[in-house]
Amino acid sequence: MKANDLLARIKANTAPVVVDVRFTSEFDRGHVKGAVNTPFFAPETAKLPKDKSTELVIYCGHGQRAWIAKQLLALRGYRNSSLLEGHAKGWKEAAMPLEKSDGGPMQPLHRRNDQTHF
Repeated sequence: MKANDLLARIKANTAPVVVDVRFTSEFDRGHVKGAVNTPFFAPETAKLPKDKSTELVIYCGHGQRAWIAKQLLALRGYRNSSLLEGHAKGWKEAAMPLEKSDGGPMQPLHRRNDQTHF
């Protein structure tokens, strides 16, 4: 799903369930409004709707973790899912709004090995 389409659906209160599969520390620094956070390597279906036909949009930092989570969720019956184009990196670069877990101001991203981790 394109970022602009997701943002429009969030604003219209018709958004799919947004699943952020980054680590909690990444999620806490900023995420798509209303996103559910669950680990990519073992998605917690208890955090997801019981109706497995519910539309899901899955994202991570750059795409690899989201793709793995999408496959794992499909094995558990969640087949109505798509990936957010550009993932968190693209969302931030497009200056889309981010929500912080504690509701406070956004913190600067940290750097490891000259790569920004979001």
